[in-house]
Amino acid sequence: MLCPFCNLKTSNSINDTVLYENEYFVVVPAKGPITEGHVLIVSKSHDLSLLCVKKEQKRIFVEVLNKIAGIENFYGDFLFFEHGSYNDSMGGKTIDHTHIHVIPNYSQYANVLDGTYLLKEKICISEIPNTCLHYPYLLIGTQKEIQIYEGADVKSQEIRIKIAENNPKVIPNWQDEENINVVKKTINMWKNVKF
Repeated sequence: MLCPFCNLKTSNSINDTVLYENEYFVVVPAKGPITEGHVLIVSKSHDLSLLCVKKEQKRIFVEVLNKIAGIENFYGDFLFFEHGSYNDSMGGKTIDHTHIHVIPNYSQYANVLDGTYLLKEKICISEIPNTCLHYPYLLIGTQKEIQIYEGADVKSQEIRIKIAENNPKVIPNWQDEENINVVKKTINMWKNVKF
């Protein structure tokens, strides 16, 4: 099966509209966004997860997050998350290609995994580990802090499901409502973004 993130440039889908790119990452609207501005940061190289990419890529990822923090609708308040794969264990991820969700004004949900999954590490965003973890993980963070949980036997969309349990406006399964109008608003929002 072809990786959908490796083929972004050849896709005609509105969800694959490139909003920003640099040498390592592209930013595209999320399918079935939780809210206006929900985007994915996708690695250009086919890596399993953020904590498996090279040190330079992690540094650039943090730069991209800092740029996003300056966008008017984000105002430094956002939540980002990833289901991190390791070897054959997908950690709840459905596509084995690095893609990190970034959602404006959702930082209040940074602790939705507490009590459900084993918290392995809490780190400052500037301290993203330099090596690949040796287990599947759930990564959830804000502009200030990242929490890494053990993610073995996690179901797909687990973080989204946990947010939906705390916010009835969020649809637990993005495939139930693709929100194309919200995707279009996100694209329009990014048309005025200058980095």
